[in-house]
Amino acid sequence: MTLSIDVTVRNAMVEVLRTAVDAGAGNAKLAVYNGVRPANANTSLSGNTKLVEFTLNDPATAAASGGSTALIVSPVVSAVAVASGTATFYRLIDPSAVVVQDGSAGTVSTDILLSSTTITSGQTVYITSGNLATLAA
Repeated sequence: MTLSIDVTVRNAMVEVLRTAVDAGAGNAKLAVYNGVRPANANTSLSGNTKLVEFTLNDPATAAASGGSTALIVSPVVSAVAVASGTATFYRLIDPSAVVVQDGSAGTVSTDILLSSTTITSGQTVYITSGNLATLAA
């Protein structure tokens, strides 16, 4: 079943998430991992390897509009991979190192889009797009 939520309410919900991501001084991080995504953002990692960690712009997002807000990827956000593997999910971490959100990572039809899911240590990886939240229309 798909929920239908008023756009004004969706924007308010996304703004709460946006505020959490940009809370505190400094930049939020987006870490990309391999393996099975944990049940939720509060579940500890289990055998996952951090492949790459991006330092996001501050603020990391623009204001909510239409029930979502895009990660700011201009100028292009890139980072050098610290390990090799296949990217499957990400964790969005506030400046105080608190996990705010996790989601799928890939090159098509995922929560964030990367330049490649096959990551090799030392390779430059790019976030090509991503939504902080997209709630059911």
